[in-house]
Amino acid sequence: MSAKEVPEIASTSSSECLDESRPEQSVTDEEINNVTCAFKNQLQIAIEYYSSFGGALGEMLRYIPPYSQKENYEQEFDPKVILSYIATQSPNKNDMDRNISFLVMLGVEKGNNLDKIAVKLSPTDHRLFQTLRSMYNLVSKGKNSKSAVTLSRICESVPILTCLYLKNKAKNPIVSFELMETICKNYPRVMMTSAFAYLIPNKEEEFCLFLKKAHLLHQYQFFATISRQSHPCSSVDDEDEFISKVYVGTQAAINGSHIEYDIQMKFLKENDLIVEVENEITVTEGVLEAAKLWDEKIRQHEINQRYDGYEYGEDFM
Repeated sequence: MSAKEVPEIASTSSSECLDESRPEQSVTDEEINNVTCAFKNQLQIAIEYYSSFGGALGEMLRYIPPYSQKENYEQEFDPKVILSYIATQSPNKNDMDRNISFLVMLGVEKGNNLDKIAVKLSPTDHRLFQTLRSMYNLVSKGKNSKSAVTLSRICESVPILTCLYLKNKAKNPIVSFELMETICKNYPRVMMTSAFAYLIPNKEEEFCLFLKKAHLLHQYQFFATISRQSHPCSSVDDEDEFISKVYVGTQAAINGSHIEYDIQMKFLKENDLIVEVENEITVTEGVLEAAKLWDEKIRQHEINQRYDGYEYGEDFM
C-alpha cells in the first residue's frame, strides 16, 4: 500500500503571530496567554476531528503507520516450492491429493505443533499422520528456512482448498466461528484462514482494499490467539508492533500470491464476497462490515497513540 507524503507545515509561535499583527506595539502577558489558549483550542479541534476530516487538511493530519509505507514485503516461504516438494515425495497424484486434504484439515483445526497433534489423533489417523510426517519431512516451525514444510505453509500453498474446508467442513478452527460472529456478525467463514490472503488480487482497486481490511480483522484475532497475547496489549507500542506483524504478513501473501487473477476473481464471486453492479465490482455486505470494523480498530489505535504521545510530551519536545 503506498503512502502519501505528509507535507511539512511551517510552525508559527504565538509571539510571532502577535509580532506580525502589531509590529510596533508592546505585548502584554494576558494577550500572549489568550493567543496560546486559542492555539491549543485549535489543536484540540484538529485532533478530535482528525478521523473524519476530509480534504487537503485531512491528508496533512493523517497518521500513516510505518508498516504501510513499505513497498516490498518478503514472504517467509514460496508456495510453489512447497507444492513441488510434496509432489516429488508423493507416490502418485491421487495419493498426493488425499494427503494434502488430510494435512489441511489438521492445519486448520489443530495448528502447527506436530507433537501435540499426534497425541490427540485416533489410532488410524495417527498412523497416517506419522507416515506423512516422515514422507514430507514435516516440522512444527519454519524458522528461517523458506523450504521447511509446516502444516500452515501447506494450507497457504493450496488456498482454495483451505478456504473451502473452512467454509464447508471445519468444526473447530483456531478462531472459533462463535467468536468471529461476536466480533463481526455474518463474518464470511471462507475468509477465516491466513490462506485467504493469497486470493485477494494485488490491485489498487477499492474492492481489493476492502477485502484486505476485512481479512485483517480475522488475522488480528488469529495471531492474538496463537501468540496467547492479552488484548488490548499492555502498551500502545506493543499493540503497534502486533498490528504491524499482522499487516506485513497479510500484505506479503497478497504481493507474492501464486494464484492467477482470473482464478482469484472466480473464487471471490462464487463465494459471494464480491459482486458486479453497473459494471463496477464491489464487496458484499459482510465483507464491507468487517472492513469498517477494522478501520474502527485502527482509528482507535491511532487515537491511543496520539494520546500516549501527548501524555508523555513527545509531540511537544
